[in-house]
Amino acid sequence: MVAPFDFIFLGGITIMLLISFFILFGLEVVLRYSLRRIVVMELSILIAKIMSVIYLSAALGALFSPDHYRRISDDIFKNAGLSYLTGFVALIIGFLIVHYHNFWVGNWTVLITIVGWLALIKGIIIIAFPQFVHRLSEMIFTGLGLRIFPYAGILMGLLFGYFGFVLPVFSK
Repeated sequence: MVAPFDFIFLGGITIMLLISFFILFGLEVVLRYSLRRIVVMELSILIAKIMSVIYLSAALGALFSPDHYRRISDDIFKNAGLSYLTGFVALIIGFLIVHYHNFWVGNWTVLITIVGWLALIKGIIIIAFPQFVHRLSEMIFTGLGLRIFPYAGILMGLLFGYFGFVLPVFSK
């Protein structure tokens, strides 16, 4: 026969095991959330560095060689395969950013999410409506668009460069 003390003792052990389980489970959730935030921030910094270099390179190229950039636009759309490939590259890059970095938060990392969605949409539009994109790019790469594009690119490159290269150094 089991004494009432045994039920109390077993009940106490059960309660202690449940409390321990919830503490460990809660600790695991907190650690997983903290590690996820660290991994997400590392990914954000990496993407910001890459975007900084791309924006600055393209902007400086457009600033110092505007005729070359006008020819690039014409060449891409003269070759149907190349415009198709350009659309797929934009779509894949946009999809990867959206898939791995779709965070709508109240800090600078949301800029990466927005650029990812824009790249995804751009890729779809280039593949589906290449003539529309060709007319649009002709407007951008002639006249006022070609004079504004390099400075907007430099601004975006410096912004992402700050978030990717400068901010991580000072936040440690």
